[in-house]
Amino acid sequence: MDAPEDFVGQLRPYQQLGYSWLAFLRDWGLGACLADDMGLGKTVQTLAALQLDRQQGNDRPNLLVCPTSVINNWQREAARFTPDLAVLLHHGSNRHRGAAFRSQADDHHLVVTSYGTMHRDRDLLGTVPWRAAILDEAQNIKNPASQQARTAQGLPADYRIALTGTPVENHVGDLWSIMQFLNPGLLGSQAEFKRNYFLPIQTDRDGAAAARLQKATGPFILRRLKTDRSIIDDLPDKNETKQYCSLTREQATLYQAVLREAETRLESAEGIKRRGSILDTLTKLKQACNHPRQLLGDNSAITGRSGKLARLQEILDEVLSRRGPGAGVQPVRRDGSHSATTRAGDPRPGNPFPARRCHPETARPHGATLPGRPRRPAGLRPVPQGRGLRPQPAPGQPRDPLRPVVEPRRGKPGHRPGLPHRPDQGRPRPQADLRRHSGGPHRPHDRNQAGDRRPGGGNHLGAVAHRALQRRTPGRAGPQREPGGLTPGGIMESNLISSSTQER
Repeated sequence: MDAPEDFVGQLRPYQQLGYSWLAFLRDWGLGACLADDMGLGKTVQTLAALQLDRQQGNDRPNLLVCPTSVINNWQREAARFTPDLAVLLHHGSNRHRGAAFRSQADDHHLVVTSYGTMHRDRDLLGTVPWRAAILDEAQNIKNPASQQARTAQGLPADYRIALTGTPVENHVGDLWSIMQFLNPGLLGSQAEFKRNYFLPIQTDRDGAAAARLQKATGPFILRRLKTDRSIIDDLPDKNETKQYCSLTREQATLYQAVLREAETRLESAEGIKRRGSILDTLTKLKQACNHPRQLLGDNSAITGRSGKLARLQEILDEVLSRRGPGAGVQPVRRDGSHSATTRAGDPRPGNPFPARRCHPETARPHGATLPGRPRRPAGLRPVPQGRGLRPQPAPGQPRDPLRPVVEPRRGKPGHRPGLPHRPDQGRPRPQADLRRHSGGPHRPHDRNQAGDRRPGGGNHLGAVAHRALQRRTPGRAGPQREPGGLTPGGIMESNLISSSTQER
């Protein structure tokens, strides 16, 4: 079947076959799962099918549900290949509701929304008689018990299309939820599917059950791969290069600590608990290889602690140097969404707040409050010991003469002057409380052993990381200082000092 008249562009032969297949199943009122590999043009084939449907006289609106990260891509592709299709974006706080939305939907051919908005506006979307309900990245409804899957199955539409590159992501049970959306009842109820297909295939490796499932779902799933030269032969080969990175001393220490901790747990674990411990250990080992901060979950320093991060910085420097000044790198997450653009010359690549001055070690804006630490009220500043908090005058107003809030009083040796409102005003305190210079839990670099005085402190892995940081420079006594005069355990206190300095 040739491309529609108002379609701008030229379809490849396999794309013509795909959009013709979609149109054929639509004429019979059947749902279709287009499961082509990523990059083969599922978006273009779907837009061509919608353009053909409109060319044949069907002006009812079509609903497209997709992840938030690809909404703009659908708008751009529709404007490029099918400019005759009017597209309405139903997303965000300023979206239409009630009768205004139904009126706007009737005036457009394609309504684009996200999975989250679909669930929130399920009652509103259920009032529109859609011509087609299309799910992009349909693996989002692989869990049939989720609210997204139930909402998608309840959408009123003449026919349905599912677009996904992974129709079976974890196990064959994912396929039942997608087919239940496309053609309800085709594979029976969930209990029947589990008895007839899931358990024989997943547990017994029954080839006959797999063949029956493929025969039942084959007419409704079309999947082509980029590696198939009969489909497309002009794509360049994908080049993969392995980069080997060495672990830092801290990473190696944490890696061994995770292994020892896992051996202790696995000696007494059995059954499903043992499997969970193994999975948890593998996750922790990956985190230790990525960066100690990811494993510890604290607010510690970033630079100089990960071999992978150092190698990534080298690769980015090489790429940016080849592109010249002002070049940028667009990082892409696993879900396909884009993070902040990295440009040459930025002090911190990918900084989402480039205009704010941030601490070079913790990447936290000066003046920001650490988690769990409330900000000091405006207009108050710390005063010497023995005084309370004294309000400061507004800018431009004269300052009151200094006067002590608490009357000075002399105490005996080993005592600390108390405040008038304290019930333990004259109670003696141990002399060790005054010797903060002699060590103990008051020193910043000993906070890991003192308990949860800082994020991630007080646990075994935090203590291991602390000792590894102390041994970073062999032959040097005392804690190793980070750039800027920070001790490994004193990052929080230094942040608090910088915060109060800016407030002054």
